[in-house]
Amino acid sequence: MQEMFRSADPRAEGKDVTVAEALSSAARRAQAELAEEPEILAAVQSAIGRTWLGLGRYAAAELMLTSALAQERTLDRSGTRAGVTEGLRNLAALEAERGNIDKAEPLFREAVTRARTPPVDSVLLGGLLDGFGALQIDKGEFSAAEVTHREALAMRRARLGSLHADVAGSLSNLSVALGQQNKWTEAVPLQEEALAVIRHAKGPEHPDVATALNVLANVHAILEHYDLADTLFSQALAQRLRLLGPHHPEVAWTRYSYADMLRLKGDFAHAAVEAREVLKERGGALPESHPMIHSALQVPGRSLLASGSPREAEPALRESLRLRAAAYGAGHWLVASASGGVGECLLAQKKYAAAEPLLLSAYTAVKQAKGGADARVKELSGALARLYTETGKPTEAAKCRN
Repeated sequence: MQEMFRSADPRAEGKDVTVAEALSSAARRAQAELAEEPEILAAVQSAIGRTWLGLGRYAAAELMLTSALAQERTLDRSGTRAGVTEGLRNLAALEAERGNIDKAEPLFREAVTRARTPPVDSVLLGGLLDGFGALQIDKGEFSAAEVTHREALAMRRARLGSLHADVAGSLSNLSVALGQQNKWTEAVPLQEEALAVIRHAKGPEHPDVATALNVLANVHAILEHYDLADTLFSQALAQRLRLLGPHHPEVAWTRYSYADMLRLKGDFAHAAVEAREVLKERGGALPESHPMIHSALQVPGRSLLASGSPREAEPALRESLRLRAAAYGAGHWLVASASGGVGECLLAQKKYAAAEPLLLSAYTAVKQAKGGADARVKELSGALARLYTETGKPTEAAKCRN
């Protein structure tokens, strides 16, 4: 690690050295020079891997974190080594961030099981529960995620106090779990507290402050507080661009969130422009499996559909459905929602026979996951009512409206 920092000295390399160059050089040297010292090698690789993850360089992070975990496992003779648990957590976080839920879940579960074995390190367990709860949200298991995040929040507050950055993370994730259960008014004060805590803990110029701003903006967008959401998104995007650069995955998250808000309030042309900025990162900063790709495709597709151009909307919505099905499997509510979008396109083109099964299955699956009060459930119900009205089935249409 000393050599890595020394490489930034122009007298050592003869030029300015980027973080990426220093990390790559350190990784090569660690592998070559620390092969006989697995404990030190694991620590160095773990540090480098976490830094690559923070930079959004997933492939490089995977190499380091996988190797670090392998080194830790060779040292874990008693089955209780904390380094293995940390290694599992790091690798799980990587897989979750790039959208590989099936790979992340067993890593999280093994790590949580190990962390619950006495003697319990509540800081480590709280962090693991927070990450696992976020994964449960991604899977659509919202009530289970709420339970997990409440446990993590209580554990972190008891150990760290109410003004610690980790507490802010748990508050934010709990607000998301509540919001996904349509408890948006309960989510607002939690997310406002998360923003205040993270500003106190890390200062105003920190990437985690931008994350909290982004989540709070999303909540207000769902509640149709568009002016406030617009202001918060602008602050989050400016801060992420300033701190992380234009090609970081977190910048894509904010651009997508802002684009979807524009779609919700009916500014379809502007929404499509913002979504295309996200899709420019496809195959670069964002791998094909990343949630931002299939989510960003929804924005121009649904914007074109709402603008009265269903034929032009259909390719983007079908591609989004394909990517979501590959990422989540057929039973996930996001896959059902995307399938419903294709059904809405077919309905708008009066292809009733093809549209009906897609809309019916989507409505059932999304309602089961999100409840009858969810906005997407209401959209799908309205689409079914239109279908039955246009096909001369007033009884079925009335059932959908009720």
